[in-house]
Amino acid sequence: MYLKNIADRDAKKYFAHFADDASGLYPGTPICDGKLSIRAWVEPMFADPGFSFTMKSSRIETSKGGDVAYSMGTYVLTFTDAKSKNVKTQNGKYLTVFRKQADGSWKVAADAAVAGSAI
Repeated sequence: MYLKNIADRDAKKYFAHFADDASGLYPGTPICDGKLSIRAWVEPMFADPGFSFTMKSSRIETSKGGDVAYSMGTYVLTFTDAKSKNVKTQNGKYLTVFRKQADGSWKVAADAAVAGSAI
């Protein structure tokens, strides 16, 4: 559902996957502390007509205690450049850390992206 919510540009459903105290480390921005800060950074991209995002996981692991997991891999982001107004494509790497919540659900605790990787 996480990726479907991105493809559908459904910010409300997408951000339901994030813990309130999540952190985002994204190219060209200061650290986004808290779900609301991440949302403020991501929502304009969802509104961009040129926006698309795909990910390919290369590794998913869960801690032995079963309360933390991570996914890492590559991504392709397409967006409209604010300065040139041209649609651009960015290839990169990502690492997303999930934390099991008290109710048994999993939420994003930290999300990081590194742009410009060779994939």
